[in-house]
Amino acid sequence: MKKKKEKKEKLPVDLGTPETRAKLRPDPLAVQTDIWKRSVGSEDAIELQQSASEVRRLFNLTTAGLTPRAVDLSAVRGLSKDAPEWLAIRKVDIYNPWAERQGEKLPTIFRWLIDEESFRSIDASKGWRKGKASEMVLDALYDYAYASGRLKRRY
Repeated sequence: MKKKKEKKEKLPVDLGTPETRAKLRPDPLAVQTDIWKRSVGSEDAIELQQSASEVRRLFNLTTAGLTPRAVDLSAVRGLSKDAPEWLAIRKVDIYNPWAERQGEKLPTIFRWLIDEESFRSIDASKGWRKGKASEMVLDALYDYAYASGRLKRRY
C-alpha cells in the first residue's frame, strides 16, 4: 500500500508593497506587439517582436562591457563570456549593417526599445507630430525583419 504524500504549503508570492506594484509597468514591446497584431496582422507582429527582442539582445551584448558590475576586478581575466557563435554572426552580418542604415533614427529606436520610454514622450521631446516615433520604430523593425530573413519583402 502506498502512502499518501503530504502536500507542502505553498508560500504566497511576494508582490512587493502597494507603492512598488503601482510603479511596475509591462514591457513596452509586449504592449506594442498587441497593438501591432491589430494594425499589421498577427504574423507580422510576432516577427516584429522577435526582431525587436533580437535587436535588444544584440544591443545588450554590444554594451555589456560598459555596464558597471559589483565585482572584484582583480579576479577578472577578460570578458565574462563569449557570445554564442550564432549571435556573434548575426551581429556582424545583420545588426551592424542595419544599425548603420538607421542613421539618425537609431537613438529614437533605442529610447523606446532599451530605455523603455513611451512613444508619446519621445514625440513630445522632439516636437514631432503624434505617431512619428512609432512609425520610425515600425519601419526600422520591418527593415531588420527583412534583413534577418524573418519576413519576405513586399514590393
